[in-house]
Amino acid sequence: MIRFVRPVYPKEAKRRRIQGVVKLRAVVSLRGDLRNIEVLDGDPIFVPAARRAVKKWRYAPCLLNGDAVELKTYIEVPFTLAQ
Repeated sequence: MIRFVRPVYPKEAKRRRIQGVVKLRAVVSLRGDLRNIEVLDGDPIFVPAARRAVKKWRYAPCLLNGDAVELKTYIEVPFTLAQ
């Protein structure tokens, strides 16, 4: 990963002291950005914040025999009150 953006903890979740993890599946494109982001699991209160943050993440392109390739990946975005 060459660029990480921390998700913004939803105010309502913080007020209600809710914690959790959002599980996503995505494709790392040839350029290193994420696309086709799918939500696999997680409290709906956290999903929008997780998606907004992950859309800004960037990876070094994945190489196979020296050529850039797309890669499916699984991502877990934790939300803890200690953030």
